[in-house]
Amino acid sequence: MGVLRAIAFGACFLAAAGAEAQIVSPGELSRAHESLDSLKSCTKCHESGRRLSADICLSCHKELKTRVDKGTGLHGRLNATERAQCQNCHHEHQGRDFPIVDWNEKKFDHALTGFVLKFKHEKVACKECHATKSVRADDIKAWITHHPKGRTFLGLGTTCAGCHDDPHAQKLGADCQSCHDEASWKVRGKFDHATTDFPLLGKHKRVACDKCHATKTGGGLDAAFPPVEHAACSSCHQDPHNKRFGQRCESCHTLDGWHTLKKGAVDREFHDKTRFPLVGAHAGVECASCHGPFKRGGAAKFKGLAFQTCASCHLDSHAGQLAAAACDRCHTVESFSPIRFKLADHKAYLLEDAHAAVGCGECHKETLRPQMLTASGGKVFRPSAVDFHPKHDRCESCHEDPHGGQFIGKKCDTCHTTQGFRPASGFVHDRDTAFALAGAHVTAPCSGCHLRPAKTAPVQFHGIDKACAACHQDVHFGQLGAACERCHDLSAFQPAARFDHQKTKFALDGKHAKLTCERCHPQVDVKGTRVQRFVPTPTTCEGCHKDPHGGAFKRFKP
Repeated sequence: MGVLRAIAFGACFLAAAGAEAQIVSPGELSRAHESLDSLKSCTKCHESGRRLSADICLSCHKELKTRVDKGTGLHGRLNATERAQCQNCHHEHQGRDFPIVDWNEKKFDHALTGFVLKFKHEKVACKECHATKSVRADDIKAWITHHPKGRTFLGLGTTCAGCHDDPHAQKLGADCQSCHDEASWKVRGKFDHATTDFPLLGKHKRVACDKCHATKTGGGLDAAFPPVEHAACSSCHQDPHNKRFGQRCESCHTLDGWHTLKKGAVDREFHDKTRFPLVGAHAGVECASCHGPFKRGGAAKFKGLAFQTCASCHLDSHAGQLAAAACDRCHTVESFSPIRFKLADHKAYLLEDAHAAVGCGECHKETLRPQMLTASGGKVFRPSAVDFHPKHDRCESCHEDPHGGQFIGKKCDTCHTTQGFRPASGFVHDRDTAFALAGAHVTAPCSGCHLRPAKTAPVQFHGIDKACAACHQDVHFGQLGAACERCHDLSAFQPAARFDHQKTKFALDGKHAKLTCERCHPQVDVKGTRVQRFVPTPTTCEGCHKDPHGGAFKRFKP
């Protein structure tokens, strides 16, 4: 069969060498290439006088060329010799229904792609992973859109999330291998609870996972591991004291057992009989911190102590910025932090959309330099440097200008909203610029025209050259000048819808009208790049045709 194919290929190209010879096709193309099944289209795949060219194949299969250039995937990992012989695996001219790929899918060595199948991955059917829904690469998604009946093995991700839904709802990060492996989904002793913000100590070490991480429907571990509230013991344990002693259980109890009390816990029971019961964080405060003595040689004071307000004992951590506000608007006796200040309380500057998700410290920065204060016990105290009254009259008060001053004088909300910096939903290119987008320009990404002049420079929006050559490479290498619109319009580069050969110096008549463009305008090599030649193009008969008369009629001039 190989000998017959070689003879057929030879017949095709040797026949093309003589003007009077008859061109013979070696056979019908596959269904994928049936649009090229024409004697006029031979040179679209075959170089003149040669067999197949891998470069020509990749000029059409651009999504594959991208991976070859990067050295990724099956084709990108082939050696240069194997890559140059596409026909070794892809056979053509065998008929419409002949498989164009010569391989055994079940015996294929997946390691050749650079992604080794191990353990449970080895047992998965190819179609389970190589499905349209699993494609992540944008260029392959575009290919599928234009070839809905085609099949491709490209475009899958190589991360766990590329194929598997995250049952943890992205709450445990993307490093699945830290707990799981390819042998089994079940956690095999890899997870270390000490890496969380709640290390398991004391009796907590013996508690089964599902006691805390229980499903909403009950029973078993919840694969999603919803966040478990653990700020206080009462988050998980019932309070046997009915909140009489606050939520600072650790002031009396330890993690070694409920009945294991700290030294001094019993003595505090006396304080609960006074007008100031010790609750919350107060239960863990040493007696001397409130009662003294505060001077050397002085006596402790147990009567007449002020305790009506927080300021009676505590210095103002906010350096007077919130003097008019009651401390319990934000803080509780359980702890100074976290605060219970909510979004609804942020009335001076209403937090909407994306602003609602911003951490407090992003706007309220430690920029103040408050004076040192001295507590009643003689201890020196520096108030917090957090600024609670930052400027917020303009976007620039908090946000840096990512445009590098290109839009000075214009308000940010002309293009952007508080829902997010991208997309610029208020911006309309046709209305707000002098360059209306039409045709293929409508779907072009912004970054195709608006580039960064330098790596650290902002994206350029002003001073963009509107000429075709400013964005598009001249595929004609200057042969046809800069007036692209003579042949092309904005709908697409090909076909050259505006070009009319009859208006050139060489009108196409007779059989000339039926020729493909490539017959007169062949591909030539220009500095290592294949370019279609348009000028100079001969206009005389002998410029294109071999003289069948052997020069016998040279003396007869037209």
